[in-house]
Amino acid sequence: MAETARRNGGADGLCRECRLIVRAQAAVPPARTGRNTHERESTVAMVGLFWITAEAVYVGAPPGTEGRGVRLTGEGVEAAGPDGSRTWTWAELRSATVEGAPVSSASRRRLSLAVETVLTAALGGTGEPPEMIVRLDTADGVVELPVHSAAAGAYEPEEAALSQELLARFADGTASPLTLMEWGRNADGSTPKPAERQALLREWAGT
Repeated sequence: MAETARRNGGADGLCRECRLIVRAQAAVPPARTGRNTHERESTVAMVGLFWITAEAVYVGAPPGTEGRGVRLTGEGVEAAGPDGSRTWTWAELRSATVEGAPVSSASRRRLSLAVETVLTAALGGTGEPPEMIVRLDTADGVVELPVHSAAAGAYEPEEAALSQELLARFADGTASPLTLMEWGRNADGSTPKPAERQALLREWAGT
């Protein structure tokens, strides 16, 4: 296991390059706004289908070099892409789901591979992760937004299911992405272990 940790850059689940990036970001003095250091974008974690920072929640991977991504806010959904950006309020959505997310009950890949793949794509490197679709059902019809998966191999099935339930609760107004961002502001900057991730998703969904 120690050898595996050395190959992947450390026991914190981040590859060597990712750890250097996070350290560099953490070395930048925070703006004098009264916020604590945990509120920087360097605090990142993948919990289920969500990529969480102190300032944002994304479905799947955060925007890479092409600028494509789906961000969740307290007000609704923001989709960015090469052709511009679009927004929908939660009140405008009948439902929100993710289709095509890679799920495997036998997945034993280390989470470090997921983080490495996401950040490699974000930096314009090789190893592009698989694509999945955020599907929004609106009064004007169905909108499909392609995003990259944040998992190099596959998501755990229970986490994927809990994430879908939480996304549904965002759409019906019984939960808010602001809760996830609040957690991100107080997190230690690392991705929790599977049991804790599942517990967090249940807590956020109120189940």
